[in-house]
Amino acid sequence: MKATSLLIASVTFAVSAFAADDREQNVSLDQIPAPAAQAIQKLGGGAKPEKVSKESDKGKVAFEATFGKGGHRREATGKREEIVITPDSKVIEREDKSHDKDNN
Repeated sequence: MKATSLLIASVTFAVSAFAADDREQNVSLDQIPAPAAQAIQKLGGGAKPEKVSKESDKGKVAFEATFGKGGHRREATGKREEIVITPDSKVIEREDKSHDKDNN
């Protein structure tokens, strides 16, 4: 019985530790490394992102910026876009979300 309880506690701890590694946290541009913030601003054409989040997955960190109808350049173009970038400014993904049903 003790062995079963110990096994269940160990598995619960391992799952909790794994889940804690995969997370997303809302941040502001001034809270992320300068190279990433500068790249996001440049790629966004100077528009202010609607949302910036820090994402951690298996020890790797990336930042996702969402630009939408609220940004000055986006109002003119109608474009909605998500950009995922590393802390040292490498673009992982850049996706046009303008035509997604959930984003209009």
